[in-house]
Amino acid sequence: MSTALIIGASRGIGYELARQYRASKAALNSLLVDAARVLGPRGATCVSFHPGWVRTDMGGEDADIAVEESVAGMRRAGRIGAAGQR
Repeated sequence: MSTALIIGASRGIGYELARQYRASKAALNSLLVDAARVLGPRGATCVSFHPGWVRTDMGGEDADIAVEESVAGMRRAGRIGAAGQR
């Protein structure tokens, strides 16, 4: 089994950058749908995660969660249903 992972967030950035970010995120979402259609019949699982509002340069110090917490949550979610996992 193969897994494609796309992660994105857009909160806490200025309007101009947010507009550009939304366009790139829409493109990534379209790419994920296409990948699922092409690779799904071959047994691949394509998944998109939202990491939350994370304290990074982009998210800022007022963001909800630390990078470590975000990554840990996505890693836990990524193991659900994985081959060999119970």
